Amino acid sequence: MEQETLFTSSKWDILKCLEAGKKSPLDLAKETNTSVANISQQLRLLELAGFVKSERISNRDKGLPRILYSVTENHSYIVASTPGFVEKRFLKLMDY
Repeated sequence: MEQETLFTSSKWDILKCLEAGKKSPLDLAKETNTSVANISQQLRLLELAGFVKSERISNRDKGLPRILYSVTENHSYIVASTPGFVEKRFLKLMDY
């Protein structure tokens, strides 16, 4: 998947919401003012790209979440441009 398609406003909004901690698709839908179906689709793409991870929780109560999502590892998307040079790169950041 191209990185540019990962950085649509809806996916960016989801990542911004998840920076505070684990959330369910319902929580994300409320915070971003969109449908749970849309959030679920965006989360699947973000998970395939390695930006978010899902965690199943044992909850059988109706109306309560069964899956929580959170941000995975540290990443950076860098765009550099000067006359004669334009480059974009997606990097996984490492601890030193």
